[in-house]
Amino acid sequence: MGLKSRRGHGPVKATLHRILQHPIYYGAIRWEGILYTSNHEPLISKELFDRVQERLRGGSSPLTKRSFPYRGILTCGYCGCKITASLAKKRYVFYHCTHGRGKCEQPYIREGALSDLLLPVVEGVHISEDLAKALLDRMYERHKDEIERREREVGGIAEGRAQASC
Repeated sequence: MGLKSRRGHGPVKATLHRILQHPIYYGAIRWEGILYTSNHEPLISKELFDRVQERLRGGSSPLTKRSFPYRGILTCGYCGCKITASLAKKRYVFYHCTHGRGKCEQPYIREGALSDLLLPVVEGVHISEDLAKALLDRMYERHKDEIERREREVGGIAEGRAQASC
């Protein structure tokens, strides 16, 4: 993408995270902890900025290449951080603490062993056929809205680039 650090390396995730938190993109400047309205033309809307902040604070990313069934829904009982998944030797799935608050002493656990531990919990959950149908309908509706929203955003970005190049 052409982004380089002072030393010529590509940016790390932490740097991109910090950059995306700057309010200057929607027309505000933070000075000594206080937000001031700026005179410059904003690059993005405040609504888009707020959605990005919500996404940065959110859980797992939908951009992963592989789906892990328990990723993003469990937390470590030892330190309270999220539990994430790793793939070993391209076929073994392990779950472990993200170590978000420093070193965590809890070991990795294989996906099969975790499934065995969670099976009694899941077996105790029962929903009616009507509720299942209503949930599926809601999921499809939500997915449709998400696709339309993304198409609008992509169209807006493309439109903004076209205007900027004129």
